[in-house]
Order: sequence, then C-alpha cells, then structure tokens
Amino acid sequence: MERWRLRLMPYQFKLEYRPGRDELNPADYMSRHPHDKPKRDNAAEAYVAYISHNAVPKSLTFDEVRAASRKCPTLQNVMSAIQTGDWWNDPTLIPYVRFRDELSIYDGVILRDHRLVIPAQLQDRVVDIAHQAHQGIVKTKQLLREKVWFPSIDKMVEEAVKSCIPCQASYPGHNKREPICPTVLPSSPWSELAVDFSGPYPSGQYILVVVDEHSRYPEVEIVHSTSAKVVIPRLQGIFARQGFPKVLKSDNGPPFQSQEFADFANACGFKHRRITPLWPEANGNVERFMGTLNKFVRACVSGNRNWKSELNQFLMQYRATPKSSTKISPF
Repeated sequence: MERWRLRLMPYQFKLEYRPGRDELNPADYMSRHPHDKPKRDNAAEAYVAYISHNAVPKSLTFDEVRAASRKCPTLQNVMSAIQTGDWWNDPTLIPYVRFRDELSIYDGVILRDHRLVIPAQLQDRVVDIAHQAHQGIVKTKQLLREKVWFPSIDKMVEEAVKSCIPCQASYPGHNKREPICPTVLPSSPWSELAVDFSGPYPSGQYILVVVDEHSRYPEVEIVHSTSAKVVIPRLQGIFARQGFPKVLKSDNGPPFQSQEFADFANACGFKHRRITPLWPEANGNVERFMGTLNKFVRACVSGNRNWKSELNQFLMQYRATPKSSTKISPF
C-alpha cells in the first residue's frame, strides 16, 4: 500500500469505501471465484523493477550493484531499518534518516525514489564514470542525480573534479565576459541553428560545430578545411539526419561569405544570418559549447588519450546532461 501511495502521488484523487452490500458496488464473479493459480499483475512491483534496472549506469551491471549492496554492512543496516522502522539505534544510519520516507527495497538493492543507492565499494567508480567527459562540477552532479544517490555525493564529486589534473590543466579561467542580452529561445527545436569552427588543432584539422538554439543539441564533424566545398557536404549530412532549419546563424568566416554557400542556403530553403563582425558574443551558444569542447580536447591531450576516439563518448554525456537554461537535456 505504501508503494501504491508513492506511485499515485502525481495524481489527485479521492478514495471512498463502499461496502459490498451497496448496490453501487456489487460483488463480481471473478473476485469470488478466481482460478486455482491466478496470475498476479502487480503494477507497483513492475514499476519499481523498471526503475531499478534502468537506473543502473551502463558501465555497471545490476548484479554488481546488488552484490556490492549485500557486502556493504551500512546498506544492510539500512535495509533492516526500512523493514523494521528502527532508525535511531545505529549511528551509521544518520546520513539516511532524513530520507527514510523515500527509501525502498527491491531485489536486493535500495532505491531512493527513482535512483539507485550506491554502496561504498562502487561510489568512486560511479563518480569516475560520470566524469569521463571532464565536465565541470555542476554538470557532473546533474548527470549523477539522474540515476544514482548516496550520502555526500556532492562533496565526492567536488573533490573528484578539483583533483582531476587534466581538468585543472585545461581550465580556461574566470576572465570571461557575460553577454549583454541573452538569446531569445526559439519556439521549436532545430528551427534556428548556430554554426562555427573550432581549431585548427595540431593535426591541422578543424571541428565543425552546429548547435540547436532551442534544445542546445550539438552536431560535430571533423574536417580538414574550412572551405565551402568541404563544409557544405558535412552540413548536408547533418541536415539529412535532423532536417532543414529555418535560420542558420554564423560568423563572417570564409566559407559563409561565398556565393557557393549562398546558393546552398537558397537550395535548402533556410535563411543564412551572419552576426556582427568581430563580435563573437552574438553567436554565444555555439561559442560556449566550443569552450566545453576545447576543454575536453585539452584534457584528453594532457592525459595522453586520443580525443578523436573519445569524442562520441563526450557528445553522449553532453547530450544527456540537463542544461541550466532549459532544465532538460539536449537529447
């Protein structure tokens, strides 16, 4: 009944008791004469099972979390307290007491609402997984809070990010000017896009970046030149996957001033809008993403890792992390 109450909390309803002798509540045949082996379809248990299995990070298995929970004395005491209601005789339960109404047990693991409670043995591993793309403290916390929870999770994330040598070596600093006026959020996704280049990198390559102004969803292509002949086929590939926009915003770089690019915009049916020269703040969304992208590249180089092979992992975590401006992930 407690799980049903939690499951029904999003709804407003009124519960009335009507006795069986009431003419509005006649006893039905199936409830009085069930089969010998009735099939039980418990929606609450199915919901808890769904949450449990889908809240596990992809690089962990549910069996690993369950096995580690069985070996963790603290979580075993928490399970006992959930079942008995005795939270006050064990000092190890103090970090869990304030959340006791949100905790439940399913199949050997503990849930706090829709998130898995991670045992101490796996906490460092979970934080390392969330910080693989070298996002900052706030983004790493947001990514973790989607799936898991454990006491002092915020403090552990802060210490992990502050002690990450690649992050500290690649941090750009605080001397960044804020834009004078924020960009108005478009009414629909993929209707207004921003495009720019990052690079050149030591290999002589560039990264073509296209960002949706509505959802902040990024598309990235590695190119060897910024000429229109190279850029246009890559944009055609992006538009083939996502569709044509209404407006494409760019700076005044060489490929965007060519007649070839103007003909491409007319053929695709979108408006090409160029920002004020020498004022990159007018293209703030894509510039902000390129700052995060360049930080990731520098972190990979300082850690002797191939940033090209890990680019998709970075994009996957960036697209899955909620944005502070929209409160939801770009995906």
